[in-house]
Amino acid sequence: MELGWTLKAETWGHGYATEAARACLDWGFVTLDEPYFISLIRPGNTASVRVAERLGFASLRQDELFGNPVTVYSMDKPTSL
Repeated sequence: MELGWTLKAETWGHGYATEAARACLDWGFVTLDEPYFISLIRPGNTASVRVAERLGFASLRQDELFGNPVTVYSMDKPTSL
């Protein structure tokens, strides 16, 4: 299951991506009963990497999406859920 975030530039830096993604993760792990989530982030997108890391994602591997390089980040379901 993939989790992603896209926001307008004027909303960057306010914590909205982290807050919304956290709510989606919490809901997804409980409601969808997924064992893990991934996020695909383009190289150089340091803001999205910071969001992923704040959420607890870790870099898993390099891959391609539609011919473009991405880093696959992954987060396992917390044991407390």
